[in-house]
Amino acid sequence: MIRAASRSKNARTGNLSANIKGTTKNTEEVAHNSTVRNVDFPNIDFITHSLQKIDFIISTVHRLWPTNTKAEKIVTDAVEVMNLACKEKFSFCNGKGLTSLLAGLFYIFGFRYNAPKTQREIGITLQLTAVTVRSSYKRWLEAFPDLFQDEIKIIDQKLCNCTMGSDYDRRYSINI
Repeated sequence: MIRAASRSKNARTGNLSANIKGTTKNTEEVAHNSTVRNVDFPNIDFITHSLQKIDFIISTVHRLWPTNTKAEKIVTDAVEVMNLACKEKFSFCNGKGLTSLLAGLFYIFGFRYNAPKTQREIGITLQLTAVTVRSSYKRWLEAFPDLFQDEIKIIDQKLCNCTMGSDYDRRYSINI
């Protein structure tokens, strides 16, 4: 009589395997006995963590921009730019919090899609200060000027049109 196949969980990858006799095998044993060698199983923890980050981005964008069309575009752009930034300049993202990086992106994308939010609005939504939002968007514009050429012009115009005078313009304008 054949016993029910038992299952074992490989602690490293979370993959299950079993044989007909009921003895458990881990993934390395299965790979050793099969014709396919060195199979690279996906890291489930990494995938889950990435999905949680994307879910955070989606929920935050929908709180800032309730209209679905703008929110979808901003989410798509934010994920693409974050991936690009981490691939091109790892040191730009390394050691920085996701919320502070997103704060600058959201501020910039508000101008891109003609739905600007104030630094304070973004800061309150992400539980950051307006200073963090300001430093974040400036870091994005300085590190990736080719991605944000149109936004640099719009933000620079906004800063120059303020009524605080020329001293303010000299101190806070973006020099790229």
